[in-house]
Amino acid sequence: MKIITWNVNGIRSRIFNEKISSKLKKDETISPEDNSPFKKLLDEHTPDIFCIQETRCSVINAQKITVPGYKSFFNESKMKDARAPDRYSGTAVFYKDNMNVLDVSTELPGYDDTEGRVIIISFETFKCITVYAPNSGTNYNNKISFMDSMIDYLNNVTEPVV
Repeated sequence: MKIITWNVNGIRSRIFNEKISSKLKKDETISPEDNSPFKKLLDEHTPDIFCIQETRCSVINAQKITVPGYKSFFNESKMKDARAPDRYSGTAVFYKDNMNVLDVSTELPGYDDTEGRVIIISFETFKCITVYAPNSGTNYNNKISFMDSMIDYLNNVTEPVV
């Protein structure tokens, strides 16, 4: 089992191709192009799962992103203005299309995630959790609440977690 995780600071920030997000057409499908950073990682490591943090991508715009041989799930910020889905936070998981997903959750018990920071995917023999943890510099109390909830969740989960 190979898992790659990457904080991309915006999924449309040249990881799939050389175009900056303002140069992408509104309804254009985005896929990893040859020699792109994403394609190089896929080709070199052939991960089963690819977790991405800080996608800055709405669930609607995520429908335009395809990676051949993989299915995906996105979580987005539910906030507005500067913290809107296409501008702030967000997580994604790409997993090989032959993997059987039993359940997907974007909820961490005890934490009100309005910023799309968590995806928990249950596969047949394990759970995969991708996390974009809150920054303690801008909201220390939120960071502590998040960490307490994550520790509590991990202490009570019964399946192996990766």
